[in-house]
Amino acid sequence: MVKKTMTKEEFAEFNTEMARLKEIKWMGYSRTLKEIGISYLGNVAQSAKLRHSYYHQVSTYGIYLAPSTMSGFNVCPNSDYCRENCLNESGHNRLEISHNKKVAKQTKKKCKESSINRKRIMITRLFFANREVFMRLAVHEISNAMKRAKTIGHFFSIRLNCTSDISPTAFVLDGKNILQMFPNVSFYDYTKVPKRLELLDKYPNYDLTWSIDGSEENRKIGLEFLQRGGRVAVVYGTEKMPKSWYGYDTENGDRSDYRPQDINQVCMLKFKVTANNFKNGKFLLPQTDFILTEGAKNVEW
Repeated sequence: MVKKTMTKEEFAEFNTEMARLKEIKWMGYSRTLKEIGISYLGNVAQSAKLRHSYYHQVSTYGIYLAPSTMSGFNVCPNSDYCRENCLNESGHNRLEISHNKKVAKQTKKKCKESSINRKRIMITRLFFANREVFMRLAVHEISNAMKRAKTIGHFFSIRLNCTSDISPTAFVLDGKNILQMFPNVSFYDYTKVPKRLELLDKYPNYDLTWSIDGSEENRKIGLEFLQRGGRVAVVYGTEKMPKSWYGYDTENGDRSDYRPQDINQVCMLKFKVTANNFKNGKFLLPQTDFILTEGAKNVEW
């Protein structure tokens, strides 16, 4: 779905970029990357969250797309309650975004997109413009990452949606989706899409964590999933991590990103500060049901 808030200039740039990406042919890994204008598609331990897993001997190959509708495509269905506080703008990206905003304010010029966002927008558009090239890059990188993991004695896993929520069945090459292409590899994702849960019965190598966004309907689905033995992730904004959520013991989800190894069914994630959470240089915790704070119902602290 094309972003409705695009200006005429942005829409023209979008169409030009999509046309360019559509015409790119597979020329081998390195040459194709150069033609696209990126250094890699996905990687192992490329972010703090994936490095936590790496330190626990789990090499996770992850792909970071531009979230929500940033690229012109909606890759995050049901993100109404969390898009303003998406972790896409945390970490190194937050620092660059903050710097660019400061420079724009001083020079009175338009704020530049961060280099991280530009890359994520590029590979997201590639996904929709040229699925074959996208997938050939992914398969090449995954195959190499698997070999490296085996060499260093790591367990290998894949997270396709580090900042998106696309069905793995959409990652297709030569008539097979990526779960079918790597049947012995552990895939895992977070989702807010109810229909995605149906894939768990079809693909034994796929693991899902239901993301709680603070809305009543989302929470109802999460509780039903818990009753069936599933797992949910809840974001909290206090220094002290909740001990239980709706009667379920909690797990510290920040120790490692690899969710299938969790012991408890409720994964607690500390809210990550993003570029949107500052006013006049001061951090302000967003007031939203997406983030648990003291006094939240059915929570033991």
